[in-house]
This record gives sequence, C-alpha cells and structure tokens, in this order.
Amino acid sequence: MVVLKRAQESVKDYDTMRYTTCDNMCESGCGLKVFLKDGRIVDIWGDEEHPQNYGSVCPKGTANFQHAYNPLRAKYPVIREDNVNGKFRRVTWDEGLDFVAERLKYIREKWGNHTVAAHRTGRSSYGNKLGGSRFLAMYGTPNIYGQGPTLL
Repeated sequence: MVVLKRAQESVKDYDTMRYTTCDNMCESGCGLKVFLKDGRIVDIWGDEEHPQNYGSVCPKGTANFQHAYNPLRAKYPVIREDNVNGKFRRVTWDEGLDFVAERLKYIREKWGNHTVAAHRTGRSSYGNKLGGSRFLAMYGTPNIYGQGPTLL
C-alpha cells in the first residue's frame, strides 16, 4: 500500500526555504522547514520527510522564531554596577565572559566547586541541557539536577 502525504508549504510570502532541526525546549529534535523572506523567518512547518516527526510539530516548534524576534530578548551582555541595586551597564562579550569566569573562579576558591548547582527543566533545549551539564562537570560540581542528560 502506498501512502500519499501532502507536502507542507507556507502560505506566507517567502523567498527561501531551509531545512533544520528544532532545538526548542525538548530532546526530540524534530525536522523543520523554515521559510524566510529577505533573510527573516516568516513561517515554520514540520519536515514531512524527517524520520523523527514526519511533518508533525508541536506549538513550541512552530512558534520557535518568536523568540528570535522578541524585543525583550537579551541581545548583548550587561553587568550590574556596584551591587544588586545598581544600574546595568552594557559590556562587550569578552568583558561579560571575563566577568563570569572571574566570579566562578572566586566561588570555587572561596567555597569550593560543590557550591555551584544547576537545575534544568523540561523547557530547556537539549543543547542547553547537554552544554550546561558538560560545563558544570568540567567545573567540578556534582550538583546537576533535572531532566535530560547529566554527564557525558
């Protein structure tokens, strides 16, 4: 028996279509077709040829691009001046990474690496869960909690 599937196509105006994999808040890795107009995402559909989801996509997957264009999304690093009541100051990525690295070194030297913990939820993407777990394992903390992979 031959099963015919309808190819999923956007009804919105687009000039490019790309295949990718969803990494939005779960480990499934569903196949997506992303439709773009002038380099900007206008629609997302499931890839009917992908063996993971065969074209089906949950609402998180289809709304994936709303995160990229959210005006409240963090787009650059900031450091708070002086104390918790201080104002935020925009810094370069190098300054932000150096700030975090120094703080993590200070915490490890003063209180030990076991004083840092992470909790990942089912809403974290697989990449965030795995990357966070690997980073914290290299840092030396055993305190990695939540769903998904822990140490690899």
